[in-house]
This record gives sequence, structure tokens and C-alpha cells, in this order.
Amino acid sequence: MTKSTRILVGFILQLVAVLFALASWIDPLEGGLAMVIGIGLTVGSYFISRVRLPKFTWITALVGIAFLVAFWALYIAEIPTDPQQQMTFQPSDLIMSMVTVYTVISVAFICSTVFYAIQQFTTMRAAKATG
Repeated sequence: MTKSTRILVGFILQLVAVLFALASWIDPLEGGLAMVIGIGLTVGSYFISRVRLPKFTWITALVGIAFLVAFWALYIAEIPTDPQQQMTFQPSDLIMSMVTVYTVISVAFICSTVFYAIQQFTTMRAAKATG
């Protein structure tokens, strides 16, 4: 596979990762799963295209994963075990404030995946220009 073809395949995979990153904006429970999938697709895109991963992208991914692990652990620990209480369950103020923090992390993750897609696109254009 030629260099420009590798970068093109990685770029297409990164565009799919951008779509999952956009879906991560929902909330930490459903959107967190989309963020994990988006991170996996970005890593796959990196290994296929071999375009350098910017610090902004991998730092945002690590912060996102660390925050999601903490959020999910706290949320699961807080859910009542009685099915009757689960219907009226209201998360604590800590969980609700973490949802706000997650929104900021999600926006940063969206920006980082788009930034990496742009970097792959410019690298692909440069590779086609040089032959």
C-alpha cells in the first residue's frame, strides 16, 4: 500500500471517529461509550496512516478515559440496588457537576479529533504533491 493510500484510509477512518466524537456530546453514560469508540478509531487511524498524533489529541483522549472511569465508578456506586428506588433515583450534586465537566471534555475531544483529521488531510495533500 502506498503512502498516500495509507493516509487516505486513515483519514476516512478518522472521519468516522469524528462522527463518534460528535455523538460523545450526549452525556457521560451513552456519550462516554461513543467517546471510547472514537478514541479506538483514532488510534486505529494513527496506526494505519502513520501520521504523527498531536499532543492535544492523545492528551484529550487520556483525560477523557480517566474522567469516564471515575464518573462511571461513582455513578454505579451511587445507584440504589432496590428496583423500586431506581425509578425515582436522582443523582447527587457531585454527579451533576461531573456532567458539566464532561461536556467541556467532550468539546475538547471533538476539537482534537477534527484537528487530527485536518492534520491527516494536509499530510495526504503534501504526499500527493511530492509524488
